[in-house]
Amino acid sequence: MLFTGWVRPLVWLLGCWFGIAQALAADAEPAPLRLSEREVLRQVTQRVEPEYPAMARQVRLAGAVDVEIVISQEGAVEQTKVLSGNLLLSSSAVRAVRKWRFAPFEANGKAARVVTVLRFHFRM
Repeated sequence: MLFTGWVRPLVWLLGCWFGIAQALAADAEPAPLRLSEREVLRQVTQRVEPEYPAMARQVRLAGAVDVEIVISQEGAVEQTKVLSGNLLLSSSAVRAVRKWRFAPFEANGKAARVVTVLRFHFRM
């Protein structure tokens, strides 16, 4: 009997919040498709190779850089996030991949955003 005074209003508030959250989620842009690097590379229309940074070359720095990218519905790179790799090498990879362009991706007959991870190899 102690809880009956505030339980109903609390349940009502939670129900309202949940309904608002569902409405907001319905209006939100759908999550990007997650595709493999291989699938995404087939759609490249403009590719810029990263430059080997002079300082990295001087110290004979080599390695791989993994960059997560989000591709817009129009095929431009919207976002980049370095997942692994040396700072010198990763900055060069990000500068290059931001210039890439892709043929638009589709899902259910509509243009779709895509997320993937690209690996760049820097070798001497």
